[in-house]
Amino acid sequence: MKKMEGKVALVVGGARGIGLAVAARIAAEGATVFITGRDRKQVEEGVAAIGPGGRGIVADASVREDIDRVMREVGSQFTRLDALVLNAGLSEPASLAEVTEEHLTDTSR
Repeated sequence: MKKMEGKVALVVGGARGIGLAVAARIAAEGATVFITGRDRKQVEEGVAAIGPGGRGIVADASVREDIDRVMREVGSQFTRLDALVLNAGLSEPASLAEVTEEHLTDTSR
C-alpha cells in the first residue's frame, strides 16, 4: 500500500514549479490531489501532469472568496482533507533583516 493511498490533499499554488512537483509526488503515493493556481491553462496542464489523481481549481490564494470557494469545492467531494501544502506566493529578494510587511503583501494585482 502506498503512503497516501485513499488520502485527500490540497496544494495551494500547485499548478507549476515546486508546488506541482510536490502535488505529483503526493499523487504518486496514492492521494487525490487538488491543486490551485490563478491561470486556468497552468492549472489544466498541472492536472494533466499529475495524472488520474489530480484535480484543479482556478483560484487566487490572496483572495479570501477564492479560498472559501476552494474549501467548499473540496468539501463537496470529500468529507476530509488529510494534507495541506501552502505553496502560493511571490518572491522579492531581501535578507531577513530587510524584510518588511510590504514584502509579504501581494501587490501584483
